[in-house]
Amino acid sequence: MAAVLQEVLTAYIEAWCEPEPERRTQLLAQSWHEDGVYKDPQMEAEGRAALSDYIGTVHERMPGASLAYTSGVNRHHDHIYFSWHLAAGDGKVVLKGVDFGTLADDGRLRQIVGFFGDLPAL
Repeated sequence: MAAVLQEVLTAYIEAWCEPEPERRTQLLAQSWHEDGVYKDPQMEAEGRAALSDYIGTVHERMPGASLAYTSGVNRHHDHIYFSWHLAAGDGKVVLKGVDFGTLADDGRLRQIVGFFGDLPAL
């Protein structure tokens, strides 16, 4: 993975692990385009502030939550995808998923579309 993409995704994952709004905002400024759009099965957030608020809600409901990669990152052109899991404060994995993303011209994330759970069987 290119160094810039690695930095962007590291800041993005760290933002999901950050309960403090100010630090989370700094991490999202490094990783998330100002007008970026986040979508998952539970909600849609337009803009950096809305995404930070959503992450804050996750931390309110699940103090100590952390997000981690469970795969490498696959990229072609300005599109990426990777798998992840969300762990509760005690380290127990409570959710797994896959994110598909689009990168902005400056290398930050412009869109993430997240799917929860394992892929369905045939």
